[in-house]
Amino acid sequence: MLEAQVHHPLRVTLRDDAAIPTPKANEVLTKVHVSGSNPKDWKRPMVNPEFNGTNQGDDIAGVVEAVGSAVTQFRPGDRVAGFHQMQTPEAPMLNTPYRPNTPPSTSPRA
Repeated sequence: MLEAQVHHPLRVTLRDDAAIPTPKANEVLTKVHVSGSNPKDWKRPMVNPEFNGTNQGDDIAGVVEAVGSAVTQFRPGDRVAGFHQMQTPEAPMLNTPYRPNTPPSTSPRA
């Protein structure tokens, strides 16, 4: 799994050996197509040194890869967007997923 880590002074490194996590009962594992980078994401390592070199993109969109045993509203292949638990290394785990309302003429491969 590819993971972008934000450092202070500001720079981003890519880690391509991060393990793909297994979803817990109420989690949705997502293959991330896009992740937002907000001011709090790139400022966090500067303000809180303990977060230097951590994955900070919490707003993500992609496709469901796997679901936990208690998840009933989503299945692999569903397009989702959501927010993952802040300050955790497992960015592809969505704890608040939703299905974006996408017009039928819109292609995810644009």
